[in-house]
Amino acid sequence: MKKELSVFLCAATTLFLSSCADMDVTTEERLDLPDGFNWREYVDINRDVAMSQIILNITGGVAADTYLRSTASNCATLLSDNDFASDIYLKYASCPNPGWFKNSKCPGIYANRDDYNIVTGNNTTCSIGGCWSGGWDELSDKDKECDDYDWSGDKPWCEGDATDRPRTLVSFLQDSLKRYPTAAASPSQFGRILPVIKMMCLFIPKPDVGNREAVKQYLKSYYSLDGNTIVYGNRFDSTLVSQHYHVVGRYDGKPYKYCEPGSINAGSKEKANTLDGVVFRGGRDYDYGKYTFCLNKSDDKIYVVK
Repeated sequence: MKKELSVFLCAATTLFLSSCADMDVTTEERLDLPDGFNWREYVDINRDVAMSQIILNITGGVAADTYLRSTASNCATLLSDNDFASDIYLKYASCPNPGWFKNSKCPGIYANRDDYNIVTGNNTTCSIGGCWSGGWDELSDKDKECDDYDWSGDKPWCEGDATDRPRTLVSFLQDSLKRYPTAAASPSQFGRILPVIKMMCLFIPKPDVGNREAVKQYLKSYYSLDGNTIVYGNRFDSTLVSQHYHVVGRYDGKPYKYCEPGSINAGSKEKANTLDGVVFRGGRDYDYGKYTFCLNKSDDKIYVVK
């Protein structure tokens, strides 16, 4: 279990595309969980925790590119069905349907989450895992504005022709899959494949699982979505979820529950403005372990619980 947890945490914290050194979990100490911690609520708020569990079991914990090279042809074949591909992209990778612009604030439910909006000085950039910035099949409002572009206005995202601007993933996915290399391709050829395709292929088991229907059932054995509600299968391990919060989530400041109605007011601290006692660990990493956090449904912002 220690080794399994180490690899799972690695998958969760690298957001699908990178390999990382093994995280050594050496003690059997009592899990440091907040009062009232509910693993279902934690996963509902932090979908990367659930999807990482699937990726762990599919890849067996090996580096992403090592796994992808061994399954390239099978993945391209299965994703050639757009309905199946959309299930992977929207339901399992939890990517947004409409597009967004990386040089501006994230839209929708991602808008106020500081784990998706990266602030550098006075600039904010949007980063949503390995998802395509053009969305699946619905253009962002900014893309639509380009159709009626007022050249005297200030709309830098409309510069250049339409092929230079963000497009929907579904509009070119199939052409891109036809160029997906075989396992025999050189590292440079493989490296040029769109990151979003690599990310989607991490949800595709090896060929011995079978056809699309068999893969769908395999994924459902971990979880599936009923609307926006997660339905868990028999393979999903709730113990790993609690261990994830103990080792990673509390230090990263992940909200572990929804804020209680009426508990948020003008005096409540937002996570983005919480610096007292927060330890800088280098890069974008901070240790928020002094606090616990909740996600407020009414404004999708993260607040300090205590």
